[in-house]
Amino acid sequence: MHQRLQRFNASKGCSEPIDLTGSKLTFNIYKPTVPLDVVLTHNQTGEERRFSIDITREQANALEALSSEAEKQAFVRKLLKQSQR
Repeated sequence: MHQRLQRFNASKGCSEPIDLTGSKLTFNIYKPTVPLDVVLTHNQTGEERRFSIDITREQANALEALSSEAEKQAFVRKLLKQSQR
């Protein structure tokens, strides 16, 4: 994979390569995540707790593919247990 860093030159109206000769570059690689908003409701008091956890795109796709609410809740419970580790 090749990358070319460029800068837009407004006077010429086009992008031009940036010379990185002698530069020290650093970068991070990470696995993209999707925020999953969770609302927990206490059955007796109705009190709610709201928070988010980050899940992978694959986990989000698997959650979206589930058809019943019970399956989705079980899947989210599993994700919550995994996120506590």
